[in-house]
Amino acid sequence: MEVGTLASWKVSEGQEFTAGDVLAEVETDKASIDFVTEDDGYVAKILVKDGEEVPVGAPVVVVVEREEDVGKFGDWKVVEEVVVVEEKVVETTVAATPTPAAVVPPTPAAVVTTSTPVAPSDITTEVVTSPMLESLRNVQAEYAKKYGTTGFNN
Repeated sequence: MEVGTLASWKVSEGQEFTAGDVLAEVETDKASIDFVTEDDGYVAKILVKDGEEVPVGAPVVVVVEREEDVGKFGDWKVVEEVVVVEEKVVETTVAATPTPAAVVPPTPAAVVTTSTPVAPSDITTEVVTSPMLESLRNVQAEYAKKYGTTGFNN
């Protein structure tokens, strides 16, 4: 499956939801699937309208933890960024942006970007685990205790 259709939203912008709530219904070529949330929060911005096709992995909604953050995403839109090198598409990414981007056709020449190195002290890492991941780890640990392991990844 490469695309689905966002059949209908079950929530609206600004609405609060809790873990287990259905946010939307997505239709594929073979089934209708509920888009269920795992956490509590608020719908800040719906990026895809009812009835629109959406590629797998594309952003469809912006959610926030605090109600006061909902208004900060009112102007966000989905834009597609294409990187072109020697007249060939190298990379396409879809992202949400707070302001509409102007469309500028790329030149046939190579696109070169530069970046400033980040000092190690500026880098922060946050590890987030889901209930499903924790459950999988527990099942794997129980299996390893009961049946042993192959010796890899120990």
